[in-house]
Amino acid sequence: MAIRLFNCDNVDKQGVFTLIHGPTGSGKTTSLGTVADRTSAFLISAEGGALSLKGSGLAGCEVNNMAEIQEALHWLIGSDEARGINCVALDSLSEIADFCLAEELEQNKDGRKAYGAMATRMQGVVKSFRDYLPGRDVIMTSRQARIQDDAGRLHYGPDLPGKQLDTKLPYWFDAVLALQVGKGEDDSVRRVFQTFNCGSYLASVRLPYNKPALPPFMEPNLAKLFRAILD
Repeated sequence: MAIRLFNCDNVDKQGVFTLIHGPTGSGKTTSLGTVADRTSAFLISAEGGALSLKGSGLAGCEVNNMAEIQEALHWLIGSDEARGINCVALDSLSEIADFCLAEELEQNKDGRKAYGAMATRMQGVVKSFRDYLPGRDVIMTSRQARIQDDAGRLHYGPDLPGKQLDTKLPYWFDAVLALQVGKGEDDSVRRVFQTFNCGSYLASVRLPYNKPALPPFMEPNLAKLFRAILD
């Protein structure tokens, strides 16, 4: 197979592959409704409902096992109906990993092997959505937990079962956003996307060459975030 040559200045516009992690109730699902064009977006829900997106106009499907995840991906890749979809949201990666692990434990009573098989399958899921939907924005959400990295440091990051995925997962995404929730001066609830790794919360954003760094905290609006990265 011949290699494919390219010039970085001529690379076609790519979608932004994004992971949002945050605690329960922080607004991860709600933030999916802030994409630029909700009529061309598609939600894959593994959380048994999308009440917080009611009224957003987002279309989607519900998945409850790994076979349905693959079915949804194949539909997005090959269906004529999916050709107009420019943004795909998967809510949430943590829930999908949970039922993937449950399937593996049914097949393998050795817990270590089941966790290893789950990690391998979930790596395949993440990379398939990244690689087989070129030009589309793909957004995934996950729970948040305090995890330990390879150097033994503790920080808050995406929470999936087992330890094999926690350290690898951030490297596969263009943007890893920590959804922070706090109070403003008037005691109102304030939500922000953290875009940098402060040591306590895992976050990072890849930017085009010579583009200035993004603000460390941004409004939790995906349309504005993607414009800041790509424009």
